[in-house]
Amino acid sequence: MGYITLLIVKPIQKLLKMRGRGTSIPGAIALKLNKNIFKHFKLPDITICVTGTTGKTSISGTLASIYKQSGYKVIHNVKGSNLLEGALSVLIDNSKLNGKSKNDVAIIEIDERYVKKLFKHIHPNYFIISNLSRDQLA
Repeated sequence: MGYITLLIVKPIQKLLKMRGRGTSIPGAIALKLNKNIFKHFKLPDITICVTGTTGKTSISGTLASIYKQSGYKVIHNVKGSNLLEGALSVLIDNSKLNGKSKNDVAIIEIDERYVKKLFKHIHPNYFIISNLSRDQLA
C-alpha cells in the first residue's frame, strides 16, 4: 500500500512544487490514504531530529550545511514545514517509490508539540532540543 500511496502523491507533489506550494499538502494526502505510510520509508543511516521553541531552524540549517560541505546528500525540511505532514512531505520528496531514501543524512526539524507524534513513526539516531518555553509544554 505504501508504494501505491507514493505513486499517487509524488505527482501531486511535483505539480504543487511547480506552483510554489506543497510543503505539507503531500504529507497530509499521504496520511489520509495510508495512516501507516511512515512504515514504508527506509531512513538514511544518519537521522537527526531538531526541536525547540526557538533555534531549531538555525541549528538544522547549520547541520545541513556542515553535512553538505562534507559531501553528504542531505534531506532537510528547509522550507520550515515542521509539523507531522511537513516532515512526511520531505520524506516523500526525497525517496524512491519503494521508500528508500536518496540521501545519506536526514535532518528533520519538528515543532516541539509534534515530536511525540513523529517519534511514534520514526526513530532518529540523534535528537537535538534547543530550548523549550513553559507555554509550549502543554
